[in-house]
Amino acid sequence: MDRIEQLKEMLEEDPNDPFLYYALGLELAKKKNYQEAMQAFQQTLKLDENYIAAYYQLGILYIEIDIVDVARTYIEKGIEKAAIKKDLKSKAELEELLEGIE
Repeated sequence: MDRIEQLKEMLEEDPNDPFLYYALGLELAKKKNYQEAMQAFQQTLKLDENYIAAYYQLGILYIEIDIVDVARTYIEKGIEKAAIKKDLKSKAELEELLEGIE
């Protein structure tokens, strides 16, 4: 059983775990399955809107498929959440990503 199948099985048992959706998104992105990866990261944010890494990953994916406006929206929202949480490292990473597309 591959990692994606394992994560999907774990999600059947615990469908409200944002980390599992995040991990699934990472695995799907590695395989360039961008649509499903985006859905997994979006589900992460539905369950936990403060999951800052999901904003970063969504920004990366939208940049990858050249939809920069949507990427910018996710990145800016992530910066806002990171500032509220005083997560300076994540905020700096998101700001750097944003600078790279401007």
